Amino acid sequence: MSAIDLADLESHPGMAGPGAADRVDPYWSGTWQSGSTATWVSRTSARRMAEAGLASIPVHLRGDPARALHRVLTGSMRAKRLSILAAVDAWRTCSVDQVAAIVGHPALTASANTLLADAFNADLIEIGQPGSSLTLSAEGRRRGRLLRAAANDVFDRRVAPDLTYAHWVRTTGGRPWRFNTQFDRHDMLTTELCLRVAEFCDVATVLGEKDSPVAGLTAWSRMPHGVEAAGDKMADATIVRNDGARLAVELTASASQQFNDKVRRWAQVLSQAPWDTCGLAVVFVVAPRPDRRHRDVSLVRSVRQAVVTAVKAFPGSVRDRVAQRMAVVEWTDWFPGAHAVTGQFLSLGAARPTGEHGDPWQPCNLLAGDDLPFTPRAEHDATALARNANLLWSTPHWLRRDDATPHLWPLALASSGSMTIPVPARRDGQARPQLGTPSGAVSSTLPPPAVDGR
Repeated sequence: MSAIDLADLESHPGMAGPGAADRVDPYWSGTWQSGSTATWVSRTSARRMAEAGLASIPVHLRGDPARALHRVLTGSMRAKRLSILAAVDAWRTCSVDQVAAIVGHPALTASANTLLADAFNADLIEIGQPGSSLTLSAEGRRRGRLLRAAANDVFDRRVAPDLTYAHWVRTTGGRPWRFNTQFDRHDMLTTELCLRVAEFCDVATVLGEKDSPVAGLTAWSRMPHGVEAAGDKMADATIVRNDGARLAVELTASASQQFNDKVRRWAQVLSQAPWDTCGLAVVFVVAPRPDRRHRDVSLVRSVRQAVVTAVKAFPGSVRDRVAQRMAVVEWTDWFPGAHAVTGQFLSLGAARPTGEHGDPWQPCNLLAGDDLPFTPRAEHDATALARNANLLWSTPHWLRRDDATPHLWPLALASSGSMTIPVPARRDGQARPQLGTPSGAVSSTLPPPAVDGR
């Protein structure tokens, strides 16, 4: 299958780089030649190393923590600063390029960006570098930087109490801020995959791991005891189609018993959650190291076998076969070289075990309504998830539509027992017009941006 250069593809309108063609290719660049975990440093560990004479801290990372935290919480760039925190909270390990793309602020890629320095100096993020026996160039150190949420409670103690309800939801997705990471290579590849889908494919939105709880993805299903197999498990990420169908992404570089158990659990979830009430399918993306790709030919075979075994254990019904909702694809089927894609990627082409017993694997396009048609039941609003994703600062900025973003301030008011924002009386004792009431030549008033989360 012929490859297409990423630079030759048309990016989504409204995207403010760096685009996929400009970012370091995390699979083909040799970034993860040794190990799957980066070397990380926090403000606290950096200070200790410097005091022990083991390291020299760059000037921009020596800022006063209190002043840095004040800048994070105030000023005209507050939303951008909180968006950085939202990105690392939802997507876990990201490169600086990836965070800049999600936030829509290319200046983050500068070697001494103030926004990143303040987040680091305030003990809110950690900075990492993939392991390598080579001494990286200055450009390599700049472009190879990784970011993740700091493993402490500073956000809960010092940031969350200062946020309005709307800003807290936009930053955290309405769930507690928490440090949680898998292997850094795994998280970075998953983030890159979803950013490319968001940039080049016709989809409604993409969601990071934190915003992909299996229980939430199956929430429409009305089972007697809920979807029991969901538990507290998370998908690695979620791709939401324009019709509301959800494609849970599971990326793997190995096929262990733990992975087999995960596949079996997914088959059980899908068998309990009817397609027309949740629109949920799962795609397993097999991403071994490039140098081991030919030696790991058995890996794809093992992944496929795990899916076949799970589907046999939980086949679903005649009209809702689990096999139609579980697909497998290799990373190289979509991305055959550095900064290159295939036409198969643009429709998310993969394979499903829907064929005959001797040759079960058949090609399908996961974005195509013909291959995976979805007609939700009338009582379910299948597009609600994509609309709600407009609220999240962890959603790639070009997919967020302000005109479709739900308003959260009425919820905060309702919890206080009021449905309108209080308006103080005038000095003459006369009541002022209620919020939303036009007065003279002035149009309808609106909530303050911070209250409305804008």
